Order: sequence, then C-alpha cells, then structure tokens
Amino acid sequence: MSVAGRGGLGVIYRFADCVLDTERRELRRSGVLRRLEPQVFDLLHYLIRNRDRVVSKDDAFGAIWPKRIVSESVLSTRINAVRNAIGDDGSAQLMIRTHRRNGFRFVAPVYEDGKDGRFDAPAERPPWMLGGTPVVAVMPLRIAGGEHRTDSLAEGLTDEIRRALSRFGWFAVLSGSSPFARDRESFSAHPGAPWLGAQYRLEGTLRLAEGRLRVGVQLTEAGSGLQIWSKRYDHDAVGLFAVQDEIGAQVAKAVADLIYSTETMRAGLKSPEHLSVWHCIVRALCLINTRGKAQVAAAERLLKRALLIDPKSAPVLSLLSFVVYLRVHLGWQARAQLIPMVLGSARRALSLDPDEPWAHLALGYATIHEEPEQAIEILGRALKLDPRLAMAHYLSALAAAYAGKTEDAFTYADMAERLQGYDLLARGNASAIDTVRATTCFVVGRYREGMAFARSGISQSRRQTPAYRQLVLNSAFAGEAEIAASALRSLKNMAPDVLQWINQSSRFWKRREDAQKYAEAFRLAGLK
Repeated sequence: MSVAGRGGLGVIYRFADCVLDTERRELRRSGVLRRLEPQVFDLLHYLIRNRDRVVSKDDAFGAIWPKRIVSESVLSTRINAVRNAIGDDGSAQLMIRTHRRNGFRFVAPVYEDGKDGRFDAPAERPPWMLGGTPVVAVMPLRIAGGEHRTDSLAEGLTDEIRRALSRFGWFAVLSGSSPFARDRESFSAHPGAPWLGAQYRLEGTLRLAEGRLRVGVQLTEAGSGLQIWSKRYDHDAVGLFAVQDEIGAQVAKAVADLIYSTETMRAGLKSPEHLSVWHCIVRALCLINTRGKAQVAAAERLLKRALLIDPKSAPVLSLLSFVVYLRVHLGWQARAQLIPMVLGSARRALSLDPDEPWAHLALGYATIHEEPEQAIEILGRALKLDPRLAMAHYLSALAAAYAGKTEDAFTYADMAERLQGYDLLARGNASAIDTVRATTCFVVGRYREGMAFARSGISQSRRQTPAYRQLVLNSAFAGEAEIAASALRSLKNMAPDVLQWINQSSRFWKRREDAQKYAEAFRLAGLK
C-alpha cells in the first residue's frame, strides 16, 4: 500500500501551476504529466500534507525511509528532484523553503479537492464563534514505548486528527500552535482549561512495535474530566501516511457525532431562557428534523430568541429563513404567504455577512420553487464558500430535477450523501437526499427505483411530506394504484391542501411535460 494514498480514496492538491493527485500518484505541471520516482512523490506529498510546520530531516527519514538508514545526501537529492519537478529551485525557494539546521517547509498556497468527500475551501473559513459554540482541544498523542522515531509519527497523526476535525467547521478546534496544547503537564494540571474555553479534550497514546501500530484515543469533558468515549485502532505499520489519513478521518467523524449528540442533549435539558445562540441552533435543528408542525414552530421561536441574544447573527437569520420556508416545502402554507419574510431574513443575513454560506443557501431555497435555474446559481455561491455544504448540494439536486437537468441532479445528490456528515444543517434534514433521488427518478421515468428511494426517505423521517409525494408520483406511473392511493392518504393527513401544492408546482417545473405528468400522477392516485 502506498504511503501517499489508499485504494479508492485520495486528495488532489493544487498549487502554482501544479496538480498532485494522490490516488493516481500523478503530478501534472501546466497540464503536462511529470513522472516522479516513488520516493520523490512521497516526499512531495509529505511536505504538502505537513505544510503548517517545518519538517525536520528526522521526520523525513522516518516517513519516507522507515527502518532504513540513509545519508543526508540522499534526502538532498530527493529535495532537489521535488523542486525540479514543481518548478522551484534552491535559490528562489518559492515553494519549498529550507530552514538551516531545522528542515524544510512547503510554503506555496495549496487548495485541496477531496475525492473521498473531504474538501478544503480555497479560503479556509474560521469556525463559527457563536455564543456557546463548542471547542475541542486536541492534545498531542503520547508515545507509549515501542520503536524509535515515533515522535514524528505521533505529531503527524495528531496534526491529521486536528486537520480532519477542522473540516467540520461548526465547532472550534484548539490550534496545535498553542503553547497550552503542546504542554501536556500544564493542561493536565488545569483540566477545565478555563483560559482556553474548551469544553472537550481529545487525547491518546501511540505505540509502534513489531510492525504494528496501536493508537488509543479518548474524548473527555474538559471541565469534569468525565470520559465520553474511547477507542483503540490497530494497523499494520505499512503505508503510514495512509494509516494517518484513515485513523484521522475515523476519529474525527466519531468525535463530531459525539459532540453533536452531547450538545443536543445539553440543549434539551436547558430552559429556553438559559439557552445560548449555539444551543438555540442545535435544538432548532433537532426539532425541524421531526417534521412536526408544532416542533417546526418551536424551532422558529428558538431562532427568534437567538436573534434577541445576537440580532446581527447571519447564521441565525439564515436558518430562520430556511425554517420558515420549510413550511412551504412541507405543504403547510402557500409560498406567497411566507416569501416576504423568507427573502427578508436571507437578504438581511447576506447584508451582515456576504460570505456566510448558509445565507446563500437560504436565498437559493427561497428561489427554488420559482426559478430553479437561478436557484442553482445562488446555491453555487454557497458551495464556492463551503464545498462541504451538503444541504446546498441537496437543494442543487432538487433545482436541477425541476430544471430537467437530471444527470446533474443525481450527481449533486451523490455529493450531498458523501458530505452530509460534515454539514451541521444536514443533521436536521434526514431523508432529504433519497427524497430528491426519488424526484429525479420520476422525471426520467425510473419509477420502481423512485418508489424505493421514496420509501427509504419515509423510513428515515415518517413525517417527510415530500417523500410521500414522491411515493405517490412514482407508484402511480409504475402501475401501483393501491400504493399510490395509500401514500396520498398519508400525505393528506400531514398536508391536507394537496391541490394548493399542485397548483403552485406548475411554476417550478421548467418543462411543461414534467408539470403535466406531475398533476396526472395525483389524478391516477385518486385525487379529485
């Protein structure tokens, strides 16, 4: 297994006029493939992955030539080969800078595109600093005996875990550059870490022995020291870069899920007057995921309370716009009744922060049932700011289906599924992705497949009225009249005015034949 990537996964790094593809193990410069020796490729990849620090010579030896003794001249030769391949040189040092007696650092700006659903936006956005936003302090992994030269491995894995956690963006990760994070004794002596504001502490141990790597990690509450979670990871010590990537991704996902569930539980235990802005958001997302009228109304009240705490919070205004428009999408109210408030909240959020992805998402959502192609353009701005925004991919899929761009719709839906773990908003919208796949299947005439997706959406969220709509549509044209009629009855129980929805739906289908087929499906299901 290559140290630079593992089968089926990889990252594309873009810098200067170069593109480094870690899955294909290819470097292209000005579009031309540059052939690299394996060690030269691995060294370039290692420098880029660790570009936030100076890589010592010992680090490079341990990562590229583990268990081998090589001379410094070999390393110098490989560094020169890397520089030659990417168009750098030892004099200018525009991309790889030499720090005498300390090592090397990759200093050119780098953009990342993740093939495995992991993305770094061109300009890294800091996490929200809302009132109450959780902070997790990632402690350096401790060495638990074993072979020599594990310091660089422990530091690299710690950095990878911190980097993987930072991709989520809805909680803050304590920077490894903090002197408190590097000083274990100081931090341990003050487990509450009040000066850091960390609610959670992630720490662990690393042991490398007899060709096996063992990593143990645990998440604790920083104030009480109460252990929330722990796990051990065992791997063969082959392809250590890939192992770091894998462990980092697994730890980050587990920690993010735990933080979200813990914060949701805490928000539920607090009385409304004691909720922070952050806990208002978490609790609102939990409520809207039920798709119950009373719960969605309660979510709206929570967000209005959050605005009393922080009237200039662009994320809160954006989510308020989203929640209000959800009433339209679920078929409870006519679009004309709510659109002024929805657009007003979204535009106010944009005026406060033009770079807030949720604000563009809210505006795109408000536009989707009037001008789907315009909505795709607006949602594209949200994705440019945060490519990991799964809900923007989902809404783009819905808009593409309405616009008759069905291949794009399936592509957006697949991307939404891959990224939903990174998107806080997606955690409050279970079943949306399979529901939009069912919509797209209806458009292209894959009705049996559409029925399966609709049923999957219903199983994830029993009150998801769009999923019942799609079950009606696909079942009716699949010749399953009884299933279509049953789905229609369930739909009418949740959103009685089905005709109102059908009448306004004629405006968002770009192709007339799709709008006609949509209305015909409900007629076949027995709607009068």
